[in-house]
Amino acid sequence: MTTKAFYLTDKSLESLPQWLIDNRESGPLDIYINSTGGDILSAISSISLISSHKDTVTTYITGSAESAALLIAISGHVRIANQNSFGMVHPVSMIVEGTYHDHMDAMKHHKIIFETIKNILLSNSIAKEEQIDALMGPQTTWLRPHDLINFGFIDYIVEIENLERIDGKDKTITKN
Repeated sequence: MTTKAFYLTDKSLESLPQWLIDNRESGPLDIYINSTGGDILSAISSISLISSHKDTVTTYITGSAESAALLIAISGHVRIANQNSFGMVHPVSMIVEGTYHDHMDAMKHHKIIFETIKNILLSNSIAKEEQIDALMGPQTTWLRPHDLINFGFIDYIVEIENLERIDGKDKTITKN
């Protein structure tokens, strides 16, 4: 069976959920990520589709996985980062116009999004809640591959010819 691949960039994030739906019966999938993020709702949809995929979904951080793109990267069944890649987590932000009630509704939505992001980070890591709270703000947090390993956000760092496992043992992954 052939593995199908998707290259996630800033411009392609919104099309990932449809690609996952179109390929739900296609066997293993690879998602290559180099993105500063994008629409959080598309990311949440993608994460749900990845978790329900019947076969292995492998995510590869090939450069940058920031914001929503990092959430997708850590949601793969197998999660790999290039040794020169990085991730980024930042506080949730929004712009709201309108009445007082519009602002109050936006705050409710903002809280739901914040809690959803926090849950995704917690459920795809070995980090404690206090560590996730610190990552989510008030500042932007940049993560190198070894930081991603230490939090349990990725399983392997691709180095010259080896993959470093989270438990420190060497493992080689071969693709058909």
